[in-house]
Amino acid sequence: MVTVVRTRHYTWTGSLAQGASITVNLPTVTVASGSYTFTAYTDLPNGSADLNLANDQSESGFTIFTGPESLPFNEDFESNTFNTNLWTISNPDNGITWEILTVAGSSPGDKAAKIDLVQLREWIRKRWYADSAVRLF
Repeated sequence: MVTVVRTRHYTWTGSLAQGASITVNLPTVTVASGSYTFTAYTDLPNGSADLNLANDQSESGFTIFTGPESLPFNEDFESNTFNTNLWTISNPDNGITWEILTVAGSSPGDKAAKIDLVQLREWIRKRWYADSAVRLF
Protein backbone atom coordinates (compact mmCIF):
# COMPACT_ATOMS: atom_id res chain seq x y z
CA MET A 1 0.00 0.00 0.00
CA VAL A 2 1.42 3.36 -1.02
CA THR A 3 0.03 6.55 0.45
CA VAL A 4 -0.59 9.24 -2.15
CA VAL A 5 0.64 12.76 -1.46
CA ARG A 6 -0.08 15.60 -3.82
CA THR A 7 2.71 16.65 -6.13
CA ARG A 8 4.94 19.42 -4.90
CA HIS A 9 7.07 21.25 -7.40
CA TYR A 10 10.51 22.65 -6.72
CA THR A 11 12.28 24.87 -9.19
CA TRP A 12 16.06 24.82 -9.23
CA THR A 13 17.78 27.70 -10.95
CA GLY A 14 21.22 27.21 -12.41
CA SER A 15 23.08 25.60 -15.25
CA LEU A 16 24.35 22.06 -15.42
CA ALA A 17 26.83 20.79 -17.99
CA GLN A 18 26.10 17.56 -19.86
CA GLY A 19 27.10 14.54 -17.73
CA ALA A 20 27.53 16.67 -14.60
CA SER A 21 25.58 16.33 -11.36
CA ILE A 22 24.63 18.57 -8.47
CA THR A 23 23.12 18.09 -5.01
CA VAL A 24 19.84 19.94 -4.50
CA ASN A 25 18.51 20.35 -0.95
CA LEU A 26 14.73 20.14 -1.09
CA PRO A 27 12.42 21.81 1.43
CA THR A 28 11.15 19.70 4.33
CA VAL A 29 7.86 17.89 3.78
CA THR A 30 5.81 16.50 6.66
CA VAL A 31 4.03 13.20 6.01
CA ALA A 32 2.14 10.73 8.18
CA SER A 33 3.14 7.12 8.84
CA GLY A 34 2.98 5.05 5.67
CA SER A 35 4.82 3.90 2.56
CA TYR A 36 5.63 6.45 -0.11
CA THR A 37 7.38 6.74 -3.45
CA PHE A 38 9.51 9.82 -4.06
CA THR A 39 9.72 10.72 -7.74
CA ALA A 40 12.10 13.35 -9.12
CA TYR A 41 12.02 14.42 -12.74
CA THR A 42 13.25 17.20 -15.01
CA ASP A 43 11.29 19.59 -17.17
CA LEU A 44 13.07 21.69 -19.78
CA PRO A 45 16.59 21.36 -18.32
CA ASN A 46 18.61 24.54 -18.91
CA GLY A 47 15.44 26.00 -20.44
CA SER A 48 15.60 23.71 -23.49
CA ALA A 49 14.07 20.48 -24.69
CA ASP A 50 15.96 17.50 -23.29
CA LEU A 51 17.82 15.46 -25.91
CA ASN A 52 18.08 12.40 -23.63
CA LEU A 53 14.70 11.52 -22.14
CA ALA A 54 16.04 8.20 -20.77
CA ASN A 55 17.58 9.84 -17.69
CA ASP A 56 14.87 12.35 -16.78
CA GLN A 57 13.21 10.57 -13.87
CA SER A 58 14.19 8.65 -10.76
CA GLU A 59 12.06 7.00 -8.07
CA SER A 60 12.78 5.72 -4.60
CA GLY A 61 10.45 4.12 -2.07
CA PHE A 62 10.51 4.90 1.64
CA THR A 63 8.48 4.18 4.76
CA ILE A 64 7.78 6.55 7.65
CA PHE A 65 7.20 5.32 11.19
CA THR A 66 6.00 8.09 13.51
CA GLY A 67 6.35 6.22 16.76
CA PRO A 68 7.22 2.93 18.37
CA GLU A 69 4.73 0.10 18.44
CA SER A 70 3.13 -0.74 21.74
CA LEU A 71 4.39 -3.92 23.35
CA PRO A 72 3.59 -6.70 23.20
CA PHE A 73 3.31 -6.50 19.40
CA ASN A 74 1.06 -9.05 17.73
CA GLU A 75 0.79 -9.77 14.00
CA ASP A 76 -1.61 -12.46 12.81
CA PHE A 77 -0.99 -12.08 9.02
CA GLU A 78 -4.71 -12.62 8.41
CA SER A 79 -4.62 -9.93 5.74
CA ASN A 80 -2.54 -12.44 3.72
CA THR A 81 -0.02 -9.76 2.80
CA PHE A 82 3.13 -8.34 4.35
CA ASN A 83 2.12 -4.77 3.43
CA THR A 84 -0.63 -4.41 6.07
CA ASN A 85 1.50 -3.34 9.03
CA LEU A 86 4.35 -1.94 6.95
CA TRP A 87 6.38 -5.14 6.87
CA THR A 88 9.20 -4.89 4.34
CA ILE A 89 11.02 -7.86 2.85
CA SER A 90 14.38 -7.10 1.28
CA ASN A 91 15.21 -9.88 -1.15
CA PRO A 92 17.36 -8.36 -3.91
CA ASP A 93 18.53 -11.70 -5.32
CA ASN A 94 14.99 -13.17 -5.38
CA GLY A 95 16.27 -16.10 -3.33
CA ILE A 96 14.48 -17.95 -0.56
CA THR A 97 12.38 -15.54 1.46
CA TRP A 98 9.40 -15.16 3.78
CA GLU A 99 5.95 -16.27 2.73
CA ILE A 100 2.49 -16.34 4.27
CA LEU A 101 0.73 -19.68 4.47
CA THR A 102 -2.36 -21.27 5.93
CA VAL A 103 -1.83 -23.30 9.11
CA ALA A 104 -4.03 -25.40 11.35
CA GLY A 105 -4.35 -25.14 15.11
CA SER A 106 -4.26 -21.38 15.51
CA SER A 107 -7.22 -19.40 16.75
CA PRO A 108 -8.48 -16.98 15.75
CA GLY A 109 -7.27 -17.11 12.15
CA ASP A 110 -5.22 -19.55 10.14
CA LYS A 111 -2.27 -17.57 8.69
CA ALA A 112 1.42 -17.54 9.62
CA ALA A 113 4.68 -16.17 8.23
CA LYS A 114 7.31 -18.76 7.31
CA ILE A 115 10.79 -18.99 5.88
CA ASP A 116 12.25 -22.37 4.96
CA LEU A 117 15.49 -22.33 6.95
CA VAL A 118 16.56 -25.77 5.68
CA GLN A 119 16.39 -24.64 2.04
CA LEU A 120 17.90 -21.27 2.95
CA ARG A 121 20.85 -22.97 4.69
CA GLU A 122 21.39 -25.24 1.66
CA TRP A 123 21.15 -22.26 -0.71
CA ILE A 124 23.73 -20.34 1.36
CA ARG A 125 26.03 -23.38 1.53
CA LYS A 126 25.92 -23.92 -2.26
CA ARG A 127 26.45 -20.25 -2.92
CA TRP A 128 29.37 -20.07 -0.48
CA TYR A 129 30.92 -23.20 -2.02
CA ALA A 130 30.55 -21.84 -5.55
CA ASP A 131 32.06 -18.49 -4.49
CA SER A 132 34.92 -20.29 -2.69
CA ALA A 133 35.66 -22.45 -5.75
CA VAL A 134 35.88 -19.38 -7.92
CA ARG A 135 38.30 -17.74 -5.50
CA LEU A 136 40.53 -20.83 -5.41
CA PHE A 137 41.36 -20.78 -9.13
